[in-house]
Amino acid sequence: MGEGGKGGEGSLEEMASIYVEAIRAVQPEGPYRLGGWSMGGVVAFEMARQLGGDVEQLAVLDVFAPGHSGDTVDEATLRAWFARDLAGLLGKPLPREMEDLSAAAPLPEAFARAQELGLLPADLDFAAAARRFEVFRSNLRRMERYTAQPYPGRIQLFRAAGSHFVDPADPTLGWGALAAGGVELRELPGNHWAIVRSPAVEAVAEALGRGR
Repeated sequence: MGEGGKGGEGSLEEMASIYVEAIRAVQPEGPYRLGGWSMGGVVAFEMARQLGGDVEQLAVLDVFAPGHSGDTVDEATLRAWFARDLAGLLGKPLPREMEDLSAAAPLPEAFARAQELGLLPADLDFAAAARRFEVFRSNLRRMERYTAQPYPGRIQLFRAAGSHFVDPADPTLGWGALAAGGVELRELPGNHWAIVRSPAVEAVAEALGRGR
């Protein structure tokens, strides 16, 4: 699972239950192996809770545990994160100039400047980018409203060596407080976005296979 599902109304628990129903429609009984990157890791966690003892493996890739990252994100920060995310998915860093513009300027202006700098796909129009932003915002707000309950099993946490998800006081990024079976932490080369692109994604797949 990637960054998350559709935007709009509804809770993260409801999103996870839709995925659980889809899984059970194909495979009524476990064992199940679940994993997700970024917000998808939080959704996979809630899916594992709903599936109960049928889960053989739960892996979360490069994301804080629910509630661990702190306060509610304001709109300017959320827009800057969205710009960073789009650029990161293309393997490009976001210049500070663009981060500031994304946070402060009207969305059409920020979008046009990002395309001028080659930070967005040339074939992405503003309407499509605006829809993506609404999904991004909705998903982040879902995460902010979500209160995680303890998980009885073990969690595998895969963290990118160059990740922006860092907590020197807690290398488990908060997952240790939720996993009764403990957290197995593995670090992989690359940053938050590189670990889901080739060639780093092959190392992720190999590590997941070893964790069965």
